[in-house]
Amino acid sequence: MKAYNKKQLQNEWRNPYLQWWAAGMPSFETQKLDPWKQITIKFKTKEDRQAFSELYDYELTDKTPVVWYPKKDRESNIKNGYVDENEL
Repeated sequence: MKAYNKKQLQNEWRNPYLQWWAAGMPSFETQKLDPWKQITIKFKTKEDRQAFSELYDYELTDKTPVVWYPKKDRESNIKNGYVDENEL
């Protein structure tokens, strides 16, 4: 975040994000979670999709929008949270 002087902070008193930052809120940077490569696979028949599903051990349905290879387990949100360094 860019540096602000006291006067600029006073002028931005309605911006809660800037005020939280000024009060010492730690910055947060997310990890890049995008896949390395993405492809589209098209099946001529449901049987072809079923064969692919069995070959790679996926449960594919008409509503399955995406699959990861290798299989990616669901992540629990409990792992994501704020930890105060003073409480460690």
